[in-house]
Amino acid sequence: SINVSGSNLTSNVTITGSASYEVSTTSGSGFGSTATLSQTGGTASGMIYVRLKSGLAVGTYNESVSIASTGATSQTVSCAGSVTAPPSPILNATPTSLIGFTYAQGSGPSASQTINISGSNLTSDVMVMPAGNYEVSLSMASGYSSMISLMPTAGTLASTMVYIRLKAGLTVGAYAENISVTSSALSQTISVTGNVTKIGRAHV
Repeated sequence: SINVSGSNLTSNVTITGSASYEVSTTSGSGFGSTATLSQTGGTASGMIYVRLKSGLAVGTYNESVSIASTGATSQTVSCAGSVTAPPSPILNATPTSLIGFTYAQGSGPSASQTINISGSNLTSDVMVMPAGNYEVSLSMASGYSSMISLMPTAGTLASTMVYIRLKAGLTVGAYAENISVTSSALSQTISVTGNVTKIGRAHV
């Protein structure tokens, strides 16, 4: 804020912002390139609010705001400010590999295992996407699907447990695949390894 006053004035006081700063006579609204402080009986007094405009590029902004009234000596107020780069997003998914997903043919799915996912300064949801033969859920007992979405709160994803299992109905064989965890142009890969075994034969 700038405290402005004048006496023996013949016109209102005009406050002019700059290329990067805007002004208002109220603290929360009405900001623009100029603001007017009315004079009454040649006297004017009041507070003018100055702020750095939105949408500016990262950098330093050292400019001036001018204060003028017809016939009076103009005043300038220097303003120094900066726009900083947003903090870098962080995405964590641990552990980075899981092994031992297994079941005998016809008895799937496998038992579930877990990964822990967290993040900060995120600008989009966290997507957890397994390859075709694995499925994920936020509950150990139900809700398994080919993808889940985790929504950050104010850019932060608190530590979240995700359950992974090898799908039922697969043929005998080994299944070494990846699970992708992505958000805000970041990506983590969890390698998962499992197998479906043959059913043992009974012998007499």
